[in-house]
Amino acid sequence: MNTPGLGQQSFGDLAPKFAELTDEVLFGDIWQRPQLSPRERSLATVAALVALNRHEQLPFHLARARQRHPAGRAGRTDHPPGLLRRLALCSLRHRGVAPAGRSAHAMIAMQYSFTLPSDYDMKIIRRRIVEKGHLLDEFPGLHFKAYLFADRAGAALPSSENLYAPFYLWQTSEGMSTFLAGAGFAALTQSFGWPAVQTWVPWQTHVVADLSAATCATRELQPIAAHTSLAALRQLEAEAVEKDVASGALASISAFNPTRWTLLRFRLWRERRPELAGDNRQLYHVGHVSHPDGHS
Repeated sequence: MNTPGLGQQSFGDLAPKFAELTDEVLFGDIWQRPQLSPRERSLATVAALVALNRHEQLPFHLARARQRHPAGRAGRTDHPPGLLRRLALCSLRHRGVAPAGRSAHAMIAMQYSFTLPSDYDMKIIRRRIVEKGHLLDEFPGLHFKAYLFADRAGAALPSSENLYAPFYLWQTSEGMSTFLAGAGFAALTQSFGWPAVQTWVPWQTHVVADLSAATCATRELQPIAAHTSLAALRQLEAEAVEKDVASGALASISAFNPTRWTLLRFRLWRERRPELAGDNRQLYHVGHVSHPDGHS
């Protein structure tokens, strides 16, 4: 009887197809290629997970790295714990270490939306984005801001309402707080009113280096039923993110709000995607993307 692969052992019950692909493609093919030794692959994986703050995957890969790294002679400094500690410190240095007392990497997704009159001239919004969009291109703590709007009179992306609804992905809560307390947000509220600012905790994010080609955004909100298995839902959302990335999404984000128990799926697309319109999915035009970490 064949022993189940690592993918099947880890999450085969929750996502059998994803587990099968993990065992066959990742561990069965990529990890077996001779260009790198298993030890080198383990160390590279640990370094990448530390740099990307994928802490939930670290225990598994740290254990594999220890198994694959020989203990060495007494007195040597390249034994597994010492080498892995130095590797982690080097990776943290390149990721950037936050000041003491604050989470090193706690992304927050944020959006507010203004519903505009049915006869509102949406050229005003387009002009506002052209004039002010660049102001956040280098804003500290911002991963990206997508300047989004929906035009009920436009046929390219159907919408039942005129909307101005910027979407943000923050690297830290400090960046978000600084923005909301700043002059730019104050001026926005004077022009459009005081919005309800929605926030979500990201589960899975994938953002390409250059978002400047984005022309369309989709935002889907779904309720999370009581007693839902959040671990299983999180795994399914990870698969959905990867699927949309494979379909051409420039940014793919899955996040949740544990106060209102809502699930967010947000995507940025290079092409307009009118076929994605649905009851719980809003389509937007992208006027500009501020992306301090990229090239937008």
